[in-house]
Amino acid sequence: MNEVIRVENLVKSIHGKVAIDSINIHLEEGNSLAIYGESGSGKTLIFKMLESSIFPTSGKILLFGKNPFEYPKIKHFVGYLSQDYSHYPYFTVKGLLSFYHSFYRKTNKDIEEKYLDFFKIARAAKVSELSKRQHLGLSIIAALAHEPRLLIVDHFSRGLDEVLRLDLLEIFKDDIAKLKSSLLLFSPDIIELERLVRCIALLIDGKIAFLKEFSDYQLKYKKVNVFAEKELDIEDIPIGNIKKIEREGRMYSLVIDGNLNYITELLALEGFQILDVKDYTLREFLNDKKEGKIS
Repeated sequence: MNEVIRVENLVKSIHGKVAIDSINIHLEEGNSLAIYGESGSGKTLIFKMLESSIFPTSGKILLFGKNPFEYPKIKHFVGYLSQDYSHYPYFTVKGLLSFYHSFYRKTNKDIEEKYLDFFKIARAAKVSELSKRQHLGLSIIAALAHEPRLLIVDHFSRGLDEVLRLDLLEIFKDDIAKLKSSLLLFSPDIIELERLVRCIALLIDGKIAFLKEFSDYQLKYKKVNVFAEKELDIEDIPIGNIKKIEREGRMYSLVIDGNLNYITELLALEGFQILDVKDYTLREFLNDKKEGKIS
């Protein structure tokens, strides 16, 4: 597959302090990746370097094999959707969209109409009179309507009520699939991650802590609660797939990675009573990983 993003040893220092520390990102055509991290972890800084609005201190950024700072036209194949929803206030909606579309060779009118309708935006309306939610709608149109091969998105669904947000994410996901666009998402939002991407990278203090296939996580990780009928030390049981152990008396909460039936059978043979098996949520996994509680 062709590589749409290559970021190598990316560093950004601000006032002498390293904010982004040797980041590496590789995204192939048709794939999707989320950079997950809390506020202040460095997500928006990386986004701004990818859209060429700020320069890195060092390192390499390539979009479709080209340096966007040296070849700005390569960004015609990219759709950017940031947290900043503001638009030129002196336009009407019709005039603003015509202005945006003039930068590209094509405009998907179906996408344009879909999001105008979803956000209840009239073409004759003045941009200055639109709500923040409607400004988001215009931003999505600007990012998608030219049918980009790559989308770079910075936590775009924040601030919406839950029902509207879930509907929007489904529509957005469907459009990405139809356009066959690659997606790089920066977000602290578990719901955005679960609905939009295949892979997840955890960003902590400007560094990538790990990268994992989301489908791999969904299939393999489970939380098992067990009870020891006699005094046992579970740490001494040779089951390498136990990734996390919490103990209270003879009650254990285990996070396992692997064949659930095989591991629970081994536990039963060692004298543990299986109480229940639950999903180990993505939020729990990422929080435990961030705090070093899981191997």
